[in-house]
Order: sequence, then structure tokens, then C-alpha cells
Amino acid sequence: MKDKKEYQYPVASVTRSYSEKVNTGNYQSKDFFASRSYSWFYEPKVEEVEGRSVWLYQRCYEDVQRAIAGWRLETIGKDKAKEDNVFVRGLEINEEMGNE
Repeated sequence: MKDKKEYQYPVASVTRSYSEKVNTGNYQSKDFFASRSYSWFYEPKVEEVEGRSVWLYQRCYEDVQRAIAGWRLETIGKDKAKEDNVFVRGLEINEEMGNE
């Protein structure tokens, strides 16, 4: 970054978020939400901002999916999930899930 002028305050920032509503039955739902931000203390190129924006959104999506999977494991129990061969967003519940 020797060729970029650095500032003491953020010159640019991007924030991305993701939320999902899960039906819990009996006309009830549970909301899951994640948000992440990034700031630059120099003037970034447009491509750099776009790339970071996509990266932040992907991390938010993964955070929410991980939270939903954890909630489902707590709700139905790990043994029941394995017994019923439950899938959480395409990931089979196995020994590693719930142990992060």
C-alpha cells in the first residue's frame, strides 16, 4: 500500500447482511440475521469494493445457515436428526455438526 494514500478515518465502507425466517410450526416463525462491515482507510478501486461486498454477503449467509443448523440440532436433538437422516441446507447432520 505504499502507493496509496492512507487516511486516519474510513474513506469508504461497505456493509452487507442476510436474514432468513424459519417456520417453526403452529403459525410461529424464528428470524435469523447476520451483518458484517468493512472499511477502507485509503481510496479503494471499484473492483476491490465489489469483491469485498460479495465476500461479506457470503460470510453473512454462512453465519445464518450455521445458526439455523445449530437451532435445528437443539430443537430436534442430534440423535433424532441422525436417526431421521435430517438435512440442513443440503448438509447431512453428522458427528462434526454442533461441535464448532
